[in-house]
Amino acid sequence: MSTLVTTNAAPPRETWVRKLISAVIACLLLAVSIGVLAYATSEDHIANGDFIEYWAAGQLLVHGANPYDPNRTSALEVSAGRHSEPTLLFNPPLAMFLTLPLGVVRPRVGYVLWSLFILGAWLGSVHLLWIMNGRSRSALHLIGFFFTPALECFLLGQMVVFALLGITLFLYLYRTRPLFAGAALVLCLLKPHLFLPFWIALLIESVKFCRSG
Repeated sequence: MSTLVTTNAAPPRETWVRKLISAVIACLLLAVSIGVLAYATSEDHIANGDFIEYWAAGQLLVHGANPYDPNRTSALEVSAGRHSEPTLLFNPPLAMFLTLPLGVVRPRVGYVLWSLFILGAWLGSVHLLWIMNGRSRSALHLIGFFFTPALECFLLGQMVVFALLGITLFLYLYRTRPLFAGAALVLCLLKPHLFLPFWIALLIESVKFCRSG
């Protein structure tokens, strides 16, 4: 009888321990993120990363100018403190709904908000992948929170993390919520060239579905 009671009591304790560990890890990640942002929000870093091209595009868009204008983009980036070769926005017009809010804030504020959005997309993607892989009790999925390319995207403010969230949402929803899964693919259009094999596979599956229907 005592053995049975001990066995039944074990899972709640294990669950409590896992929640505690998860909370500690979340606090550490938040602390690290705040520290990184505090370190990285120097004007030089902001103006010479990928973020500044999105900020410049948002500024031009808000003021009714062409966000793809190379001369105006370069002028804005230089005014923000860029001393390296100016970078232009090569993302499709779909990206404008993400850059638009950056047109009403200064570079430093925009960088912090942009970084927080990227962080949310990154952590959300890793969490969804953990769920899709059976909610493993191991901590292997935590490697995704410290994946070096993802950290680099976070520091530079690259938009590709939103595309990662889009493909992850699609894989998570396509069996149960196909409409929302299709809508999530809009984020993948921010970097369509990275998903060329996926688009081909999706087209083939769509043709098969139409024929079977």
